[in-house]
Amino acid sequence: MPLAGALSDRVDRRLLYGSAAVAAGVWLFVFFLMIRGGAWLPLAAGVVGGLVIHCCLYGPQAAFIAEQFSPRLRYTGSSLAYTLAGIIGGAVAPLLFTSLLSTYDSWVPLAVYIALASVVSLAGVCLGRSPDSAVDEDADWPRRRPGPRQTPPEPADRAFDASLGFRRHFPSVSL
Repeated sequence: MPLAGALSDRVDRRLLYGSAAVAAGVWLFVFFLMIRGGAWLPLAAGVVGGLVIHCCLYGPQAAFIAEQFSPRLRYTGSSLAYTLAGIIGGAVAPLLFTSLLSTYDSWVPLAVYIALASVVSLAGVCLGRSPDSAVDEDADWPRRRPGPRQTPPEPADRAFDASLGFRRHFPSVSL
């Protein structure tokens, strides 16, 4: 995953993510056809191939999501996007897979579901903003200008002054 993230920093992140989304949509069909025979080697090769695709999706994901928001909203926006996507994708998919497998008793509906999820991911990549063409929405955001420094009022009773002990031990330090 770190290699995929580093690769996405050097090449177009959207292209890498989009290519991996297409590969994920196609790979499950190839994977299930590979393991039909029940041999161990095609299963291992299929799992490794799927993990490589997963790395190419997950490695650049954090940077791609963060690039979708202006600096002022980046932390909140990326946190909400990642969390909501995890809830929707992570909670619904296993339940839906179980239901599809018990209803149809075939791997084909599972592969179709993954292919449709890949199409949704690809649409998100296409609709997402590019960091090269994105403008900073925060440029016009009104900034607070610091006013004159206001000194806090002196406490009425020095016994409640939290810094009293500090001042007793360090009288030359100004707070």
